[in-house]
Amino acid sequence: MKEKSGLSPEEIERSIGLLKQYEGQDLDSRELFDEEIKDHNLRLIQDIINHNDESIGGNATSELIDGVRYPCVAFNGYLDQDNGKIKSFTNKDESFSDSYTHFTLRIAIVSNWFRSKDLKPKNKEDVTVENRIVRVYIDGEISDKARKNIDDTVTKWNERQKSKIK
Repeated sequence: MKEKSGLSPEEIERSIGLLKQYEGQDLDSRELFDEEIKDHNLRLIQDIINHNDESIGGNATSELIDGVRYPCVAFNGYLDQDNGKIKSFTNKDESFSDSYTHFTLRIAIVSNWFRSKDLKPKNKEDVTVENRIVRVYIDGEISDKARKNIDDTVTKWNERQKSKIK
């Protein structure tokens, strides 16, 4: 249910959490808004990975990382060309207005399972997986602010993923 502000209770809680996180810091509203955009983008990326029905490999091919070739998966979507906020993950859709730009997110499935036989984990419990964003293809022009928010989202995502690896 939406409140009078137009936000759901969960969105209001996230906003309050962000305000508390940056309490006492000298941030103007634009910087706080940018953090909300990045937080929103991270949630959408997590959702698309959790509910993924895309095939691995195929058109997304693979990525060579530290001498090991890992399979990739790609997701298409639309983002706001002014601020970089992801609108939706969907294939090309002409119904989006001119203020949204199509993009493709390419993610490598980095796992110790794909290492050579002698380095593979012996037990299923020891398998690690990191969904590392390796490329963002943007089909059009976006503002410098949008580019920075997307780049910062990718950096935050990849830092969080690395912390999951043993």
